[in-house]
Amino acid sequence: MGKPAKAAALAGLCLLSCAASSRAWGPLGHKAVASVAESLMSDQARENVAELLGGGSSLADISNCADTVLYTKDPVSCAGFTLDPAAFTQTKPWHYINIPIATTDLSDMTALCKNGQDCVTAQIRAQTLILKDPSPHVTMLQRQAALMLLVHCMGDVHQPFHAIDDADWGGNAKKLVFQGALKNLHMLWDDLIMKEDWREQAKMAPAPLVASLDPLDISAVVTYSGGGEVGDEAARESFELAKGSVYPVYKPDQHLDEHYQAHMQPLAEQRLFLAGKRLGWLLDEIFGAGYRGTPPPAASVRNAATDRALGMISATVISR
Repeated sequence: MGKPAKAAALAGLCLLSCAASSRAWGPLGHKAVASVAESLMSDQARENVAELLGGGSSLADISNCADTVLYTKDPVSCAGFTLDPAAFTQTKPWHYINIPIATTDLSDMTALCKNGQDCVTAQIRAQTLILKDPSPHVTMLQRQAALMLLVHCMGDVHQPFHAIDDADWGGNAKKLVFQGALKNLHMLWDDLIMKEDWREQAKMAPAPLVASLDPLDISAVVTYSGGGEVGDEAARESFELAKGSVYPVYKPDQHLDEHYQAHMQPLAEQRLFLAGKRLGWLLDEIFGAGYRGTPPPAASVRNAATDRALGMISATVISR
């Protein structure tokens, strides 16, 4: 097959599969990450988050809104607020960072990020800055949108195929069959190495999955650097996991069974737990003792990253 024909075939394949499989972890995984984070947060941080969200909503309730709003033209209800999909069309690149598989230097994530800003690691930093900014330029509605995006992006960056690309749309072009179900490599990991797809998993409660996650003492394997840089650390780990452990065992159109599941599912579950742990850390830093909520009018505190992210979010229609 010539290069143009091959490219066209891959593009056709991606049209069929990329929309679903770009939902890193799927609804079940994102709810699990949010639930782990909420369970590990300090009481004060948890109370401040609850006050910001209002209406008794949890982090799990907002954990999938950033995906849902990308794949519909109709207004999306997110834990009592309504999102306008037209305002989120430019946020799709915020869910991943396409690091070429041949990359050897992972020290500067900004250099590897589209435009230095349109990727998941940059947005973890940007949304963190929005939530930390004490100025009146940041409204409560903008903080709620920033929290929604931060919760989701922290899950995304821990999915191995949201931090790597082998000229295959992050594994979307690598077809396989898992326990009789047609999938691709990216989709299989989105689905937590389970036969059920994201539509079926959306109906599943996260509690059993959360209870099964190994409460690792991850202090020995990860250091929290604060300031949103935790997203960079997670992206490096995701890249190395995909490159070193997942891609090497893939064979075109392979049929996978419970043996693959037994080997790989614990790795996926570890990524979920790490995502929840790190999200809890970050939210403690943001919403802990120093959090001031939505302040009264005062002198502004502005910076370029916050301004850009606020410009995107302020266009969003969010209403009670």
